[in-house]
Amino acid sequence: MIEFILEHRNFFIGLITLILMFFSFSHAIITKRDPRAALGWAGIILFSPLLGVFLYFTFGINRIRRKARKLSRKIISHKLAKNEFKFSVDKIQDLSIIKQFNFSQFILAENITKRQLFKNCQIYALLSGDETYQEMFKAIDEAKKCIFLETYIFQNDSTGAKFVEKLTNAQERGVEVKIIIDDIGAKYSFPPIYQSLRKAKLTFGKFLPSTMPWLYAYMNLRNHRKILIIDDKVAFMGGMNITEKNTSKIQGEYNSQLKDIHFKIEGPILKDIHHVFHEDWYFCKKKNISQFEYQNEESYQGSNLCRLITDGPDGDFEKMKFIIIGAINSAKNSINIINPYFLPDLSLISAIESALLREIKINILIPEKNNVYLFNWAQMAMLDSLVKLGANIYLTPPPFDHSKLMVVDNRWSLIGSTNFDARSLRFNFEANLEVYSLKLAADLNKLIEQKIINCQQLFVEDFTNQTYFEKLRNNVSKVFSPYL
Repeated sequence: MIEFILEHRNFFIGLITLILMFFSFSHAIITKRDPRAALGWAGIILFSPLLGVFLYFTFGINRIRRKARKLSRKIISHKLAKNEFKFSVDKIQDLSIIKQFNFSQFILAENITKRQLFKNCQIYALLSGDETYQEMFKAIDEAKKCIFLETYIFQNDSTGAKFVEKLTNAQERGVEVKIIIDDIGAKYSFPPIYQSLRKAKLTFGKFLPSTMPWLYAYMNLRNHRKILIIDDKVAFMGGMNITEKNTSKIQGEYNSQLKDIHFKIEGPILKDIHHVFHEDWYFCKKKNISQFEYQNEESYQGSNLCRLITDGPDGDFEKMKFIIIGAINSAKNSINIINPYFLPDLSLISAIESALLREIKINILIPEKNNVYLFNWAQMAMLDSLVKLGANIYLTPPPFDHSKLMVVDNRWSLIGSTNFDARSLRFNFEANLEVYSLKLAADLNKLIEQKIINCQQLFVEDFTNQTYFEKLRNNVSKVFSPYL
């Protein structure tokens, strides 16, 4: 038998190659939602069979979505049945802020997320790293039951050391402490913070550790969420990582390397935030965490309506993009956006262009100097069509502004960790809040107006006066925008 196989090895190698080609080709055609992606993979597989099959099995299959489906059968689902979270029509009519904004956006977010819109929530904007960390440390010191921390970057620097100290003290008081760190984000500093956490005997989980070459596909599937939960009392969310770059290093002078904004959250929305951490912890450690009986929604005194929106390459795939597009399409007067990585895909660009043609006032603030050089060039290739249609594009001066905000019609706000680029909207696990609140929207718009004062605005001439080389460089960078 072995001699027969060896004698006809070319036939068997060709047969196996054809079988692998067929399954790879058919898998790409069936599973890829984007026809261009399906056609691209099909072409690679057909014209370079062995290499194409290898590349497709290594990079083309979304294994994290398959793994998430398997885990979802084991973990306790927090998704509520449809009739449990839906407001009655009569109740919605009482929520005037929704009615004033656009009822269709409320329905869209409800149907996409299958999550409850909580009333009586309170949101506090924290406008710097110093203010944010001070509030976090205070909450950690006052914790009685649990502290759950989830972050993308946890740098091994002075700020990271302070967090380790505070968390260690809390654990010694008998508080349950659990930490989730994205394994790629942890390696932004060397050595990573892991050894300090082990030395302090703090329990932590690495999100999708990827040390072997054949697991490189996980490099793009990162946990970009930034969540801190203290008991059943307060949570923190936004776009701020744990790094001393967010703090002032010279007394009396603001000298941070980053500008950022974060949010302190109180109210019944903590129940959903808690469940998201629970799922991520189970994903990392295959263990459960403590659960709480949260108070009735009516017992809270906040004034905001909030809904948690999770996004990721699993069952939450592209939910955030559809909600952003819905908000843009629902706008009646204005849209304000601050984002450090503004490279929207064609569907988002089309939605913004449509809003501009409806004469919606749109302000977009992006960093003058991005920390990823290709971003600036790729943005210049994308933004010209928006400027020509009347969008106000502003460049925020250094230090690098890492803030992530979106405000529509002075009533609806989006806060959280999501960037306006393919990596964030397709590959990363993100956590955001949509907030229906006149006061929060007014506060955030005031912040944006203050930032605009020091910004440089882009005009049509900034694009028409570009040299041929600059246009070529920018458009080549744009081609690689899905991978930035």
